[in-house]
Amino acid sequence: MSHTTTHHTLIQAPDLLVMPGVFDGFSARLVEQTGFAAGFITDAGLSETLLGYSDVGLMGFELNLAAVTRLAACCTIPLLADADTSYGNAVNVYHTTRAFEQAGLAGLMIEDQTWPKREVVEAVDGQCEVYLDGGIRRGTDVLKALALGARAVLIGRPLFWGLAVDGEAGVRAVLQMLRDELEMAMGMCGRPTIASIDRGLLGTVSPLLSVLQQPPGLQILSL
Repeated sequence: MSHTTTHHTLIQAPDLLVMPGVFDGFSARLVEQTGFAAGFITDAGLSETLLGYSDVGLMGFELNLAAVTRLAACCTIPLLADADTSYGNAVNVYHTTRAFEQAGLAGLMIEDQTWPKREVVEAVDGQCEVYLDGGIRRGTDVLKALALGARAVLIGRPLFWGLAVDGEAGVRAVLQMLRDELEMAMGMCGRPTIASIDRGLLGTVSPLLSVLQQPPGLQILSL
């Protein structure tokens, strides 16, 4: 089974997929040996490791491709790579995707640097999955991303906050809180399953308002 197929199967599974960030051969092997099913190559980690600078757009296509190629050869688990903005226009998207695929990556993330990400979903037109990277702080953020058409979200800082507070238990607690908040938000929006989340809930209010009396002067904000 190819890394792409394996990663797709993991994403489709009902359980949360935790992909620790990797940035060099040692961290890639460490993630695999500690039992994680997949890893995520962080562009910021590569930039800070290879160039000594934060992720401010200094890494180009060739340097990124060379780095992720080496990382993919270091381990046997699927790795998702950060391809920045694909380094150009729609033509670059095609060639960047092909190059990363041939390098052995299970998938790649491409940013459009705008919010919401609806434009990206419309542009790919179902030909590939869209993941939202960053900005996830609550379960409602996950709900909005899924409603906009994202297939999954990538969570960064909240996991590190949990790790700093209580180690592995703190990370698990953060993931559980996000999951609980997502399920509560889904229930309040009348969406019992992930598959039932669509753009129809954006700009709407909870169906509970139809059975609850709204106090005078109360303003209900939509998602």
